[in-house]
Parts: sequence; structure tokens; C-alpha cells
Amino acid sequence: MINALECYVTIIGLGEIASSASVIMQAADKRLLTTHSLMMIHTISLGCEEDKLANIESLVKISKLSEECILDIYELKSHMTKKQIRSKWSTDWFLTTAEAVQLGFADGRY
Repeated sequence: MINALECYVTIIGLGEIASSASVIMQAADKRLLTTHSLMMIHTISLGCEEDKLANIESLVKISKLSEECILDIYELKSHMTKKQIRSKWSTDWFLTTAEAVQLGFADGRY
């Protein structure tokens, strides 16, 4: 919804911009991080406590779809391909402000 706004949107990340916050930040027109911020990117977590196979299969399907959507967003806004991002995010991937800017996940330092 952020990118549907008619006004110019700047998001300033302060501290740790982790998980879905790093995805939300990509919707802004201008994405800034403070000097000592950390951005954390990772793959989808199932959070699966279901005991029925059909529920687990459904969670896996939805998670794969969500993962593709998130990869599309990161690829569109960063300087990386889906393949490059996938190779990094199997564990929590922390980026300094400088690294996030260099890779295109942020536009600059605030």
C-alpha cells in the first residue's frame, strides 16, 4: 500500500531493520538507513506446528508463493538477482548500512 500513495515516501531505518521490515522498506521511494543500522534478510519461516499433512503441505505451498513475491520485490529494488539473493538468505543475512546501500537494498545513509 505504501507504493500506492500519491505522495513521495521516505523510510528511514533506525537500529535493526529485520525480516518483513526489510521488505516493507523496499516500498518507499527513498530508503535510508542510519549509520549503525543493520538490515536482516532471510527466507520464509513456516512456523509450522500443525500435525495434519494437508495443513503442512498447504503451508509449504503458501510459503513458496510468498518467497517468490519477496524475491521479486528484492530483485526489483536491489542490484541483485533472485539467484544471488537465494544464495545468501538461507540463514539470517545481516547487512551493515554500507553493504545495504552497495547492494541496493537502501538508497543512502541518513
